[in-house]
Amino acid sequence: MLQSDPVRGSSEDRHCGACTACCVHLTVPAGLPEAGSKPSGTPCPYAGALGCRIHARRPQVCAEFACGWLRNALWPPHWRPDRCGVLCLEETLPSGQSHATLVEIQPGALDKADAREIVEHLLLSTNVVSTVNSQGERESVFGRRLLTPTTPAPHRMAG
Repeated sequence: MLQSDPVRGSSEDRHCGACTACCVHLTVPAGLPEAGSKPSGTPCPYAGALGCRIHARRPQVCAEFACGWLRNALWPPHWRPDRCGVLCLEETLPSGQSHATLVEIQPGALDKADAREIVEHLLLSTNVVSTVNSQGERESVFGRRLLTPTTPAPHRMAG
């Protein structure tokens, strides 16, 4: 279950609804949910029009994942990935530094006001915000301090 945080608000009442952005745009390691890996940009075979068709028995890596919109209850409804066109991945690295990646899931979404507002919001509390456009091009904007190299975690974008 998602946790409550005084800065982020209570995210326990947030639900994906019909958003399946993570089901398409995240990499899933080999063996989850099937024998082979699922690369970024490839829809999960269990993603349906109304969400995950195996939600109750989905792989652990999927059950533990929460996009930026799910994790941050104070984010407005129009920042949900399927509405704003960007999927926000947040993580705290072993060094204690924070990193966020905005993945463009609708071409041109990174150039719109919602994405710019999300980046500005993230830079207030995040060390580095990276953007990945629909062509796979990556840019990084540095927040409070520089990032140190680390090993990628599951669901990190390849590239």
